[in-house]
Amino acid sequence: MLYGGVGVGKTHLVQAIGNEIRSKLPEKVVLYVDQNDFTNQFLNALQNNQIQDFQNFYLQVCPPRDLKGFQERLLSRFKWGLTADLQEPDFETKLAIIHNKMESDGIQIPTEVAEYLAFSVDTNLRDMEGVLNSLLFHATLLKKEIDLELAREVMKNIVKEIQSDVSVDFIQKTVADYFKIDAEAMKSKVKKREIVIPRQVAMYLCKRFTQLTLQLIGENFGGRDHSTVIHALESVEDMMKAEPSFKNQVDELYKKLKTRVGSSSN
Repeated sequence: MLYGGVGVGKTHLVQAIGNEIRSKLPEKVVLYVDQNDFTNQFLNALQNNQIQDFQNFYLQVCPPRDLKGFQERLLSRFKWGLTADLQEPDFETKLAIIHNKMESDGIQIPTEVAEYLAFSVDTNLRDMEGVLNSLLFHATLLKKEIDLELAREVMKNIVKEIQSDVSVDFIQKTVADYFKIDAEAMKSKVKKREIVIPRQVAMYLCKRFTQLTLQLIGENFGGRDHSTVIHALESVEDMMKAEPSFKNQVDELYKKLKTRVGSSSN
């Protein structure tokens, strides 16, 4: 059983497995039915007094206990119900997907654009594909090279997150006040956890609330390079998934800054 959020590839993987089996083992029976078809089949059978036919159709797919040629330990796991949790891809995987998608269309996308998209589209891969298709369309229609400016223009019509001109200094001060540290410490080389965590959170929020590239964000934090910013963003995302209390802190800071954006735009 595959489970996960919307657009993470469950249907794609299931159909790929089915197609592979049909290709290599044509004598095998593969049944793929989505929930709507299954529901309609059941309701029709119920209305037409054909429940037995409905049951017989699905009984053609052998249960795990009837599978031949498998080791017992494998069959026992099938009987338990093998499950696989499909998670959202991490940053590096998103980058690979972006580059592969664009290269398949004969396009070389600049690294800074790929990084911008990987962090800006934080919903699912289906949305990412829509963004890339839109980017290709605009580049072709306007006869422009794909660069950061074009990517930002395209994202304005897609991403729901609020983009603003809140300054890096304001974000740093807001985060520093929240964690009760000196804002200047974020620009230092100090590697103590009580400084590193707020620094990473501030970088994360700078990516959410400004139009700055990763390189420029790093420069505002003591001249750090873009790979350090990438590590910070990934660390914050990982901690938010693992620690609900930490996620609450970041969400609270996000709301503070979002309120600031709203008031400054009125």
